[in-house]
Amino acid sequence: MLVIIEVLVTVASQFLSTILISDFMDSSFINSNNLTEVGIFRPLGFTEAAWWRVPPASSWTFGELAESFSQGPNFHDTGHTYRAFIPFQDEAQRTSLRSFQGPAAVMDQRVVCVSPSFVDLRLNSTFPPRLFGQMTLGNESYPILQNMETQGPINFTCALPFPSKNTTYGMSSLCYPLLALTSNIQLEDPLVNINPDDRIPLYSGYNNPLASPMLIVLDILDGVAMMARNLENITTPYRVTTLHKDGPWSIIMNGSNTAALRVSSCFTNLAAKTFTVDMASSWQNWEPRLSWDRKSNSFDTESVRRQLGASLTPDSLNHRGVLALNPRSEWEDFDMRINAIENDFNEFDTYFHFTTTFLNLLPTPQQALTPPDFPRANQGILLSEANTADTSTADRSYTDIFKDVLHDTNSPALALQALITRGTQAAYYENLMREDPIASALTAFSSTALIPARWDGFVAGLTGRPVVPTTQRRTEARQSTSKLFNEEAKDSNSTSLGVNKEVMASETVDATIAELLSTFNELNSHVVEELNEEPSPLEFMRFVARNTPFVVRGGASSWKACQEWNSAYLLKALKDQTVNVAVTPYGNADAPTQHPDYNFSVFAKPHYEDQPFDTFLEYVVRHETDPNFPQDAEVRYAQTQNDNLRDEYMALYSDVQKDIPFARIALDKAPDAVNLWIGNSKSVTAMHKDNYENIYVQVLGRKHFVLFPALCYPLVNEKPLRPATYIRTEDGLVLQMDDNDEPVPFPTWDPDRPSENTTPFSQYAQPLRVTLNPGDMLYLPAMWYHKVSQSCTEEDEGFVLAVNYWYDMEFSGPLFPTSAFIRDISLANTSQATQ
Repeated sequence: MLVIIEVLVTVASQFLSTILISDFMDSSFINSNNLTEVGIFRPLGFTEAAWWRVPPASSWTFGELAESFSQGPNFHDTGHTYRAFIPFQDEAQRTSLRSFQGPAAVMDQRVVCVSPSFVDLRLNSTFPPRLFGQMTLGNESYPILQNMETQGPINFTCALPFPSKNTTYGMSSLCYPLLALTSNIQLEDPLVNINPDDRIPLYSGYNNPLASPMLIVLDILDGVAMMARNLENITTPYRVTTLHKDGPWSIIMNGSNTAALRVSSCFTNLAAKTFTVDMASSWQNWEPRLSWDRKSNSFDTESVRRQLGASLTPDSLNHRGVLALNPRSEWEDFDMRINAIENDFNEFDTYFHFTTTFLNLLPTPQQALTPPDFPRANQGILLSEANTADTSTADRSYTDIFKDVLHDTNSPALALQALITRGTQAAYYENLMREDPIASALTAFSSTALIPARWDGFVAGLTGRPVVPTTQRRTEARQSTSKLFNEEAKDSNSTSLGVNKEVMASETVDATIAELLSTFNELNSHVVEELNEEPSPLEFMRFVARNTPFVVRGGASSWKACQEWNSAYLLKALKDQTVNVAVTPYGNADAPTQHPDYNFSVFAKPHYEDQPFDTFLEYVVRHETDPNFPQDAEVRYAQTQNDNLRDEYMALYSDVQKDIPFARIALDKAPDAVNLWIGNSKSVTAMHKDNYENIYVQVLGRKHFVLFPALCYPLVNEKPLRPATYIRTEDGLVLQMDDNDEPVPFPTWDPDRPSENTTPFSQYAQPLRVTLNPGDMLYLPAMWYHKVSQSCTEEDEGFVLAVNYWYDMEFSGPLFPTSAFIRDISLANTSQATQ
């Protein structure tokens, strides 16, 4: 037995001794379940915190179970959006939480907004501006709102921001009018069902707590139109009309019949209740920070809006960094050990705490500036970039989130829901740190540790080929060097000695480069790794660290683009749109090309021209599918690499993801560009490399990639090529030399014609080849050489379409300088050999 143990220990020691430091990486793993004490949310009575004036301390993550957004005639509905507050003050605990089973406060943050009608509507355009009159809702029928038919006219006086400039962006307000206690409009299927008793009216004083609170969203469309009377020195309020309804909005016209602002009436339930729930996440949770954009002079809210799901097409919960909440039918009531009637309404305090903190504490806007004879505004806040001196103006963090959601979705329901989430979270976490009651929850957190993530050292130990040159290769190099020195000794001519030294150095460099390429080929796979689902940000970062590609089969198959795009869809979406097209005679845009008038190759750039999209697409399809199409016809390819999907193809942008979540989280940046590519099999992209981390998504047709890492520079035969551009003439496309004679360094070796334009190292080429089918997603690492061709099948309708996301590479670290060093050594060696 001792002998066996000793053998095992020896083998293990020998195995472990081969592991290199570079084989270790930070890796995440989930700890086992443990009981953890958590706070039970029980409010401490009324608070006086003005949540709208203080920026949120964090972008707290949460658990969510949500229905899809829906819309109909005159309404928007976010759908039931159950969100559970995570009962941990520590951000590290919240973001590393992978599973939770225990008590948590849950709120249904569903918001329904409808377009109201008005009676005797008036606008005061002097300072402070007001919209007041009566609102009627009973004429409409919304199945999602109960008791609408019993609601009488609602008196309201809503404050508006004073537009300091004519703007249509970021000038809104939120208004909370007084309703009679008999008002009982209620969203269908409320989360909290309360049995009323005769004490309930004493709790609130106004606005029936059993009804869904109503908030009025007002948004200025035209500052000049709204303030026109003020500019004419007319100080009295004047009657305005509603010209039409636009979804959940009623458009308000000024006295000159110009659209001045829009109004929507929104309903939500802020009652919360503690349940025993399950929450889980397979990725690290995310609490993004707001960053200030100096160019726009506002907060960049994109990451926060993504986490909140404030979009018509929100990302998955994993991509948003949010935990998944188990189905409502599986929740269990948690015994708070209090009784509403016997204990001073503590139960009601729990249910209605957020109504108190989010709504009842709202201020009276512009109160200090309101003349005594002027109508006092209802409670509310100004969501405005101006008027910041008024205490009713919300902090820019709230204002910018609200205005950006409104601008991106045109939905008051989604904008208000984002505001509710942040405001109620601020109230929850302010209260949580002072909680005494505790309970136990079963939790599991992720941890990060340094563990072996690759086995280069072990492989090298087994194969006898370490990462550095082997003994045999080093001996051969020494023998080669010795031979050269012996030959030099026989020649006493100093010139000859100098030449031999240069030959010796060149051959030694050749051997070293050959060793580099051979070692890489032996230690790395010759196929692109395939995944069946998107990687987590941590898994993606491992590929980035190794500078290694992968393909996710079907990774984008659920995208609207992959499900609905075809020629008919594109022609409808881009009707009357002009697009920029690259035109070449052979599909050789940006490629080494033999100039017909000279005995050398040039870097051939395409002729660019604008074409109607329908004309362009028809040409591409006929060129691919029509056997009678001229064989020598020019090739057209939509390949502008200028973020074109967010420019000339903007009509299609909402059908794809705005970025790739695992890349955005791992790299901590948004894509520099999102590009659309449309062509056919006639176009080929010559081998080149880009300084971007590239996520390539195939939508229609097939793309065929040939890939080489950056260290393969010695085999691609880069040469300085004079630039030339195709121009359209009466005789067709002519390749004309550019006035700028600055040469373009570009690879001239073609992996599909491997015997031409070779270098001594082209024999070491072991390309990775991968074909992308519709719905596939490729990660192409920064600085990898790639040649791309394409093909169509019958179902592709004769054209190929793809989308790619460019993320700026990280230039610090060893990748870029090492690649530059290999290039410099190769260039110097080639120059020396030529001499």
